[in-house]
Amino acid sequence: MSSTREKKLLFLFAGVFSVITLLLVWQFYFQATSFFQAGSRPAVADQQEAKPIMPPIRESDPARGGSGEDAVTIVEYADFTCVYCRAVESEIVSVLNKNPEVRHIWRDMPVASDTPKAMIASVAGRCAQDQGKFWDMHYLLLGAEQITLDRVSEFAKQIKLNQTTFTSCMSSNKHVLELQEDISIARDHGITSAPTLFIGNEVISGFATASEIRWAVLRAKWSN
Repeated sequence: MSSTREKKLLFLFAGVFSVITLLLVWQFYFQATSFFQAGSRPAVADQQEAKPIMPPIRESDPARGGSGEDAVTIVEYADFTCVYCRAVESEIVSVLNKNPEVRHIWRDMPVASDTPKAMIASVAGRCAQDQGKFWDMHYLLLGAEQITLDRVSEFAKQIKLNQTTFTSCMSSNKHVLELQEDISIARDHGITSAPTLFIGNEVISGFATASEIRWAVLRAKWSN
């Protein structure tokens, strides 16, 4: 019995170690090749640069708010660990609270950092999404002072995820590979900063206030 348990623990440790290794390798590659910027200003994308193009929205993308066919959609490319991404969250929530018909879609864009915490957070969000609790995890990740494997495991317990399923998900490379693909898609569409918001035909790169977002939503409504 003890031998079986030791084998299970060894298998789990090997899985977690392989994921961390993959994250570190990807981090090194990302830092060497990426031109993404975290939290850039001004609010509106520089007209002299190629305007970012929004990739197609997918059914699997986490969404909250309105679901009507005529709902104005805010598509946000962001990183759970980015200071400006965290700051814009309360601004978006303010808009959603006052405009319940507006829809908000989250797209991961973990930016380069000194540790793999951005990727760990994104993977944790997707593992929570697998169990239908992305936004619960989203809230905790954005407010976390530190993001580690142990911390996200505590978050999983807090929001009552199936621990075995969550641990297995975090130990696999499924979502890491998906995130790598999504980062490449973002780069191919000219998305160069986090956060980047797509609202109607407008692109807001960097932090935006609730007022700026609300006006962009109104202009999107008027253009329909």
